[in-house]
Amino acid sequence: ETHAWSPDDVKVVADKPRYIIQQVRKARNHYEVLGVKSSANRQAVRSAYQQISLRIHPDKVQSFESAASLLKEAEAIFKLVSAAYEVLSDKDKRAAYEKSIRSTQAF
Repeated sequence: ETHAWSPDDVKVVADKPRYIIQQVRKARNHYEVLGVKSSANRQAVRSAYQQISLRIHPDKVQSFESAASLLKEAEAIFKLVSAAYEVLSDKDKRAAYEKSIRSTQAF
């Protein structure tokens, strides 16, 4: 089962970028990167991507006090989140991704 999470799991705005980075680092697949279940529809995937990208975008992270230490991590995580969204939001790419997941789990 996929681990679902949301940036809103953390109530303090300044802590959200670190929480997102932590969750994405723990992710084992694209679904966990976005914090959605594998059964999530396109709208849920899009909504999760928007929530995360608004909080982790490097331009947004720069506004926090500890921006220097977070910025490089935020840039890398933003790329991972964007890549996951690109796959999961496209019907054909998602089907191919699902097929690759199933084939690796068969062993």
